[in-house]
Amino acid sequence: MSTAPPNPPSNPPPGTPQPPYAEYANYAQYQAYANSRHYARMAQRAQRRAMRCHSIVGPLLLIAIGTVALLINFHLLDSARFWDFYRQGWPLILIGIGIVMAAESLLMSRWRHCSTRVGGAVFLTILLLGLGRVAAYVSHVNWPAIQAQLGMDDGMHMLQIFGQKHQATQQLTLPVTLDGIVVIQNPHGDVTINAGTDTPANSQMHLTLDKTIYANSDSRAQQKLDALQAVAVNTGNITTLRLNTGDSASADLTLTLPPNVAVEVYSQYGDVTISGRQAAVTVHSDHGDVHLDTIAAPAQATLQRGDFSAHDIQNSVTLNGRMNDVTL
Repeated sequence: MSTAPPNPPSNPPPGTPQPPYAEYANYAQYQAYANSRHYARMAQRAQRRAMRCHSIVGPLLLIAIGTVALLINFHLLDSARFWDFYRQGWPLILIGIGIVMAAESLLMSRWRHCSTRVGGAVFLTILLLGLGRVAAYVSHVNWPAIQAQLGMDDGMHMLQIFGQKHQATQQLTLPVTLDGIVVIQNPHGDVTINAGTDTPANSQMHLTLDKTIYANSDSRAQQKLDALQAVAVNTGNITTLRLNTGDSASADLTLTLPPNVAVEVYSQYGDVTISGRQAAVTVHSDHGDVHLDTIAAPAQATLQRGDFSAHDIQNSVTLNGRMNDVTL
């Protein structure tokens, strides 16, 4: 029987049946049988878990995500280009995961005689596929119109949520290699590059930083203003000028360079104006207008949003990406 009969009396009176009671014999046998089946199922589950091998798909996905995030943070990979590629190429994730899982299944069954556990990998795969679908949908949204309606068409307006506005100006003079390349990375702020008049024996670049900080106190604002610096790194004939602008901080950079020094500008929020160059000019702009004037060498610009204008270009002009008005 599946259930026990009513509990027998613990101290039966004299003259009544005494334990053990015959009607409980079948129940005791059933209970022992049920316990044996329960322990058998637990042993089978433990054996199946012991025969499973962890899949490497999850760790590989985490390594890939961390690598991409690191490259974007160090400005070695353009975030707009990556998301544009991911929007169309996310099915490659399915192909890669399928190849890895097929290889795992073959190797594990042949060498270790165990099955592969893919629970975490499946979760990460679903998450990445969801991001791919979201990126594909977001690419068709008219974000400029939405930002204009909300009054956030300029990325600098978003910084005002961090407190009161504080400003300061700093001027620097740094050496530069003639016939070299100057790479400028300024996430938030305008970039203006003019032609200098330095002699070849005394080639320098002159910087003017107009800093803008949003903070809730004067002391905190002064700390942020002091921390906002232009960091120059020289590698051969390449000088990388990086501004650590970002949340609650922006800086308009005015740079005077010898005309025969090539420039490459990376800007996320801000306008880029370049004039009087005899060497190549390259601009990558996410949100902002780009103006080129009196350029004697090839000019190339990649925009995600903004106007482009070029005047007195004496060589080729190459445009990529998305832009609003174009004036040549």
